[in-house]
Amino acid sequence: MAGLGGRDILLSRAGDDRLFGGAGDDVLVASFGDDLLFGGIGDDWMSGGDGNDLLRGWTGNDLLLGGAGDDALNGEIGNDTLGGGEGNDLLRGGVGGDSLLGEAGDDRLLGEDGRDTLLGGEGNDRLNGGRGDDRLLGEAGNDSMSGGAGMDLLLGGFGQDTLSGDLGNDRLIGGRGADIFQFRAGGGTDLIVDFGVGADRIDVTAYGFASADDVLARAEQNGSEVLISFGGGSRVALADHLLADLTVDHFLI
Repeated sequence: MAGLGGRDILLSRAGDDRLFGGAGDDVLVASFGDDLLFGGIGDDWMSGGDGNDLLRGWTGNDLLLGGAGDDALNGEIGNDTLGGGEGNDLLRGGVGGDSLLGEAGDDRLLGEDGRDTLLGGEGNDRLNGGRGDDRLLGEAGNDSMSGGAGMDLLLGGFGQDTLSGDLGNDRLIGGRGADIFQFRAGGGTDLIVDFGVGADRIDVTAYGFASADDVLARAEQNGSEVLISFGGGSRVALADHLLADLTVDHFLI
């Protein structure tokens, strides 16, 4: 089913359908089945409904809603909003400042190019900001979060989360739960806002340190912060902490 080049409304029923909006600001609504929805040129509104659907926005500022099922949503070019709905979904923002919402299920969210906002929602989600200054919020579940390139904000939320700022000077907030903060060479200077001495740990396995004592030897008190220099252009600051409170048990080697 294809649009006619204007502002089209395409509605499908049960079955595995293909809807192509073409040019114009279109509305594409699928029902039951494993459907393919392609917005085309324009600011399009798409809903996959039930089933394992594939939604592609292409150009324009599009809204893509996966609905129930294990869906794949790709905003492509433009400032898009993607909502996975129920199921284990894959969301890709593409080029532009996108908003990705995983919602229910164990989802994978990729911001890609642009200043994106990623919200995992329920489930154990994987979030990667990609290139740009992104905001990643894991929310519920045990989430894995990577900022990618840029100055990112990562907030784990509830659960036992793993946070990696990657390239750039990032701000990391684990939230509730026993969280792991990962670091590697060239990652810049990151700030951990809420490092919990009794629960959280710092993962430095990428550096190949012989022992946690070697890491502690690189730490120093810097005002109200503890600053640890890992080498290779990577450092981390622990906000509102005392060096005396850190022990070898806080590091994964």
